[in-house]
Amino acid sequence: MIFVAYTPHPHQRAVHNAMADAYRSGRIFVVKSKRQVGKTTMAENALLEMAFNHRNTLSVLVEPTLDQSRRVYKEIVRAVEGTPALARKNDVQLEIEFVNGSSILFKSAEQRDNLRGFTVTGLLVVDECAFIPDEIFDILLPTTDVHRAPILLISTPKLKQGFFFRYYTAGMEGNPMITSIDFNQFDTSFMLSPEKLEQYRSMMPRAQFTTEYLGEFLDSDAVLFTNLKECVGVPEKKGHLYVGIDWGSGAGGDYTSVCTFNDRGQMESIDYFNDKSTFEQARFIADMVHLNAGRIRGIKAESNSIGTPMIALLRDEMDKRGDRSIHIDPFATTNAEKVRLVNQLQVALEQKQITLLDDQGLLAQLAAYEATYNPKTNNVSYNAPQGLHDDNCISTMLALDALRGSQRVGNYNISFGRRRI
Repeated sequence: MIFVAYTPHPHQRAVHNAMADAYRSGRIFVVKSKRQVGKTTMAENALLEMAFNHRNTLSVLVEPTLDQSRRVYKEIVRAVEGTPALARKNDVQLEIEFVNGSSILFKSAEQRDNLRGFTVTGLLVVDECAFIPDEIFDILLPTTDVHRAPILLISTPKLKQGFFFRYYTAGMEGNPMITSIDFNQFDTSFMLSPEKLEQYRSMMPRAQFTTEYLGEFLDSDAVLFTNLKECVGVPEKKGHLYVGIDWGSGAGGDYTSVCTFNDRGQMESIDYFNDKSTFEQARFIADMVHLNAGRIRGIKAESNSIGTPMIALLRDEMDKRGDRSIHIDPFATTNAEKVRLVNQLQVALEQKQITLLDDQGLLAQLAAYEATYNPKTNNVSYNAPQGLHDDNCISTMLALDALRGSQRVGNYNISFGRRRI
């Protein structure tokens, strides 16, 4: 029996053709894909093909999150519901059983050790592999050993690290048990218009656009902030002001950094110091705020660790100066929020919407800022290299976020000025 559920495009057909004799072969198929080119649809049909063509098999799909698994489960249920092929479905266990004894089970990487305990006899599909930790794949791999079940690994690429990159590279280098297929070798432009692609290019950080819409791996040490020298200029000191504050303890060169942008997208100042007591810091910043009280429309200040009591001190000092109406927005720095701030600054620099004052303390930090990949959690975190600091980076990102939260920056230059304290 030959299963046909959809009419695949050439890039999807290439995967199905490669897997034509995959049953009990022990082979691994790796698909590097861009977004919005039908990779999940292809995976759904590969699962159904295995289930229909090979009786009494158990196939398993693993997604990064349970929500993603549930979405694919619902899509397959809709495709087979009302047909004689469907025997039963379990919306709680996320399992579909067919009349020929085959079934498909839907799992997520979030289940971690609970992924143990089943044996794949049909096909194991791991979707969005670049977003699944290596240790999860280490748990899944033995489930295919007994019956030499084939494995289909699919993902948009990420960094040149992790199991997805390793298996893809091994297939490209000719490993006889691994077949790697690059959707970039096919014309998929009909699925995403050039106009839409250009819209994404103009809105996204270069790294995100490169992985998701060009389908290319990034070097693990890829530069985060580009066009630094091209973005150097002088600000016009007028318009409203937006302030970002990163608090420092003063220990080990840890600075408090205060950054301001005007509403033309120009940073007017960046002050950083580590020789003031907590009260002196609050008074200094309150004096700066009071001097510009008629212009300041928002302050975004880090609230982690010493941040919360420092914000309270600053609030008291501002109240003493009659600046009660100026809002301070506490910012709790989580990895997810830092990713958002980094992406926002990346876009601003890459699109040359901004300019930087020739401040070496700032430029050096921006140039050194780096991404660190954790293979255990599969997360990327952003920090200064070991032994260095990122105070100016953080205050810059917070000030830009305060500005972006109030109004969209147009095609203005953002300039960075500095006063040494």
